[in-house]
Amino acid sequence: MNNLDRKTTNIHTLLDQQIANWREGHSGPIYCTSGCANCCTLEVQTTLAEGLLISRTHQPDLTRLEALCRSLGEQARAAVDFKSFLKNSRTTIGSCFFLENANCTIYPHRPLPCRALLSTRPAAWCGVDFSTLHPLEREAFRSSLDRAVVAWPTHYVAATQELARHQEELLREQMQQTWGVALTGSLAVMVWLGSRFGEEPPDRDRIKKLLHELGCDHPFLVNFAETK
Repeated sequence: MNNLDRKTTNIHTLLDQQIANWREGHSGPIYCTSGCANCCTLEVQTTLAEGLLISRTHQPDLTRLEALCRSLGEQARAAVDFKSFLKNSRTTIGSCFFLENANCTIYPHRPLPCRALLSTRPAAWCGVDFSTLHPLEREAFRSSLDRAVVAWPTHYVAATQELARHQEELLREQMQQTWGVALTGSLAVMVWLGSRFGEEPPDRDRIKKLLHELGCDHPFLVNFAETK
């Protein structure tokens, strides 16, 4: 494990500790549990550092992963905005590439957003397309949420997502210091990119070339992040 892999793992561990501390002080129920996988149909945006770690530790089927990335590229180019891209990719692509039998196959190295997404409602709500609900149902649901806890109008905890955003910023800084470039984007694309570099340090020009050849050089899928 190289130095950035260790730093990425340390950041994951720190976030887990912070979330555990938050949960100890939280009196309401959190419904996330093993085998509860509706949130695994959401598009996950993560860092290239995490993608590299996953590609090295879990050795995914790269033929299938590349096909998925090309499909995501087609979805991104066809979408009129990011919201429609997220909805269409959830509908047409479905569950996360790394989900098998409702269980996460990369759980020890899952990205920061996955670690931070805690549901204050039962699992069924994590699979609902709220655009299809009757307005009165939607309003009743939103009215039931504790705005002091959730990232309204969702039912997911706000504080843990904010903790993850802070840790992601630290990881961006580590990427910038180590490689001279900080990249975030779709989990599938980041893992595929990671498989192309191995122990070789990523550089911006080669990243752009690979993304173009893959058909994933789109702002819905990748972002060269600016660090503070």
